[in-house]
Amino acid sequence: MNCNKMLHERCELFLAESFAEFLCKNCRHPQDMRFHNLKAKSLRSTECDIFITSYVKTKFEDFDDLKLTIRMLSSMEKTFKLKRKFDDYRKAKNEIDYTNSTIFAFYEDTEGYELCFFGIYVQLYGSDAPKPNRNTAYVSYIDSVKLLENGKRTKIYQMILLGLFEYLKLQGYEKIFIWS
Repeated sequence: MNCNKMLHERCELFLAESFAEFLCKNCRHPQDMRFHNLKAKSLRSTECDIFITSYVKTKFEDFDDLKLTIRMLSSMEKTFKLKRKFDDYRKAKNEIDYTNSTIFAFYEDTEGYELCFFGIYVQLYGSDAPKPNRNTAYVSYIDSVKLLENGKRTKIYQMILLGLFEYLKLQGYEKIFIWS
């Protein structure tokens, strides 16, 4: 049953490419939902997520059986502007460039749906950053969802983090801080 009203189509960010027709909230039923066919494996791989995936595979023997995919979904250059009150304490420039990156892990369930179960946000300050941030990485956010068995879940999370740390070490980063 569909009321055929196009009301609020823009408000609900309807994407014609993803769904065959617009259904308002009153007409929408779970069986009517059509999901897109985008899979995490089809997303572009980066050197970082390829390294982390191979690292986890070597440390966790059940990796392929779990149908896991790890991807770096964004890596953006940003600039941090220092406040004027710090000018007396620092003789460095007033702006610090860094890279803001996000890494996510996906799990494919038995019905073929992919679920994001782990995410990390990292700020990377390279060799051009002033001390004390030079060659330093800050893990500002780690989040996870309990989709895997406790023993496997903890080991996967640890291996993803250790794989990221190993990759950053090979890239020349000397310090990593995890903010909690």
